[in-house]
Amino acid sequence: MSVFDNYSGSNNNNIANSSNSNSKQQRCIVRSAEAKLNSINPEHLTSSPHWWRAENAEHNKSNDDSNNDNIDDDDDDDDDDDDDDDDDDDDDDDDDDDNTMGVVRDVNIIFLVGLIISFLGFFVHVIGMATTRWSYRTDPDFEYGVFRYCVGDTCKYYSNGNSDLEASQAMSIMGAMSSIITVILACVHVSLIAFRRYYLGLAIAAFISSLVACVTIMMGVIVWVATSHESYRDVSSDYELGWSFIMSAGGGALFMVSAVLFLLGRD
Repeated sequence: MSVFDNYSGSNNNNIANSSNSNSKQQRCIVRSAEAKLNSINPEHLTSSPHWWRAENAEHNKSNDDSNNDNIDDDDDDDDDDDDDDDDDDDDDDDDDDDNTMGVVRDVNIIFLVGLIISFLGFFVHVIGMATTRWSYRTDPDFEYGVFRYCVGDTCKYYSNGNSDLEASQAMSIMGAMSSIITVILACVHVSLIAFRRYYLGLAIAAFISSLVACVTIMMGVIVWVATSHESYRDVSSDYELGWSFIMSAGGGALFMVSAVLFLLGRD
């Protein structure tokens, strides 16, 4: 046997002994770890230390408080947004009211009163002109109007009227036409002001038309009193002026008032 063979045999023995020693140490370490695991209470594996649980609770509480604060802040922001929306709506309503009041302020109140009076004068004159109670007597029952006359309950249009009666009819018709023109001009003037347009010529035209309506209506009334009613006295002295005559004359007077108001409220 050579020296080399002796050396290799001893070396193999050392390696085998070292491997056996390492395996024994590993088995000891494994047994020690198993013993420690068996000695630990399973409940401790699922439970947390007191200090960790307290810290975790405080952390969760702070998170909850932070979330609540964020929710409150969001609610406050929503409330602020709602308040801002309400304020915007109120501002819009105020602007609309201001615009409406601005239109009313732009229209002269005197002119508006004149427009209302001209409406009233037109209706009053037309009612008086269309009815038969200009002159009347009660025994026997006679009624005379500008266009018709009535005997009892029977009413007829004039077939052969005299020139004075025709003049009264013409003045009454011209007064009605002038009153319609007056109302139209005044309404157009007010409507244009509502659209921020102003024409002084319309106000002056309404004044002139109202004045013409007043003059023509009054001329028809005067002609009736001076001629037609006087001719009835040749037959009987019991004829009197009725409410139709008064209404037509009142319509002419109202147009005089509206003409003055149109002139004063033209600006």
